[in-house]
Amino acid sequence: MQAPQVTQRRPIEPRETIAYPRSGDQRVHGVVITSATSTDINDVDPAYSTPTVDTSANEPELTSPQAVFPTAIQAVNATATTDGPVDDVVLMPGQFIPDPSGNGKGTQRLFTALGGTVYTSASTDFDAPDITGVTSSVGTGSGAVTVTTDANDVSGGVVLYRDNTSDAWHHAQLAGTGGTLTAALPVAGGATAINDLIVQLVDEAGNVGISTDKGVGYHATVHTTSVGLSTQPERPSSGWYTGPVSVVVTADGPVSVSVDGGPAQLYSGPVTVSGDGTHTVVATAGTITKQLTVNIDTTPPIISGLADGQTLVSGSDVTITCSDPQPGSGLADCTNGGAVDTSSVGTFTRTVTATDNAGNRTSQTLHYSVVAFAGFYAPVNDGVMNTVHAGRTVPIKFNVTTAANSPLTDPSQLQVSTFTISCDASASAVVETTTTAAAGLRWDSSGQQFIDNFKTPSQSGRCIGVSIVYRSATLATAAFRLT
Repeated sequence: MQAPQVTQRRPIEPRETIAYPRSGDQRVHGVVITSATSTDINDVDPAYSTPTVDTSANEPELTSPQAVFPTAIQAVNATATTDGPVDDVVLMPGQFIPDPSGNGKGTQRLFTALGGTVYTSASTDFDAPDITGVTSSVGTGSGAVTVTTDANDVSGGVVLYRDNTSDAWHHAQLAGTGGTLTAALPVAGGATAINDLIVQLVDEAGNVGISTDKGVGYHATVHTTSVGLSTQPERPSSGWYTGPVSVVVTADGPVSVSVDGGPAQLYSGPVTVSGDGTHTVVATAGTITKQLTVNIDTTPPIISGLADGQTLVSGSDVTITCSDPQPGSGLADCTNGGAVDTSSVGTFTRTVTATDNAGNRTSQTLHYSVVAFAGFYAPVNDGVMNTVHAGRTVPIKFNVTTAANSPLTDPSQLQVSTFTISCDASASAVVETTTTAAAGLRWDSSGQQFIDNFKTPSQSGRCIGVSIVYRSATLATAAFRLT
């Protein structure tokens, strides 16, 4: 194990020294780091190197200045040995990054692997090229760095960097002429910043100039200047989509996207918007905010008022209506809807088409029949409350004309239902004729009519309704007050 790096009043850090014995006039001039693997340990309270003096016990505890130590992780030293002069490549696989609060603690970075190139030459020039400027930028999926120098013998260089999506280090080659070198810096798609960018320039003698922004590493943050929103498929002329929509964001930097006021997520690909109604997509990048409204209606209109196969009573009021379920685009058209003609008996067909503003369409061909009910015959009166003594049997007489315009004679096709009704009625009539015949519905061939001998309940003070039903259609209802 090699001795650590001990620098007065600085954190003690690990150090590795690799000796390069000289061969002829070849000398080690510099080292370029091209690969690295590191781990950052937070909240570390480091050990410091302090001078041994009589008053040291009374000195306050040392704290690290607000600078990374050491600023560079490689150096070259010349050492005289009994076997002759040796060039030492010194690697510093540890760096302490102080906490900005100045509490003495910070982050300890430990490099577990370093790779690079050692440059040797016979040149007597040992002056490393100065780095006079470093500018960097990052966009979606890529970044760039520009390095300037006042040296006229720079042959190239390497930048070592990390983006803010992981701890992985990457490197890129610098190239250029006239004192300006550039490099493209590939980054992950979701990267919003380049961290810890270290610049290394090499001159013709092999000397390496290093710039680390005082050990912090140059940083570049994405600055989005343009944001656009579009949809796939394109917005229809109606303004309403009839299925899920993909919202595409185009920008020159990272963008956060939220849908319908939900949490913002970093945009990484088309955002799917679904569900009927009006949706709001908001893209935000810094001070830039773009908003897109997406209207979706996938539900076709509803046709109601008449069912296929329904039986209607002549003279009844029946209306076919169309509606658009909410939230929806609204009804645009209801072709062949409206009132149904029930003035004559028969079998009919009607095709109704409903269309909403989004273009959804419902079409139904409705088959229906109209039958006639001429009303109740005496002693029962239509449209009024018939008064009868409780317990009496009332003959309810009537006729039904079928859709084929022929009289109905089969009692099995009819249903008679009784139920309690409200006694609130403005008009009434007294049933003067009752019968002692057995209760039940029958066809009276001699009178050419149906007769239902209705046995009223024995409890007075009630009101009863009696309905005649044919093929689920209520033909009429007779009302009785029991006294």
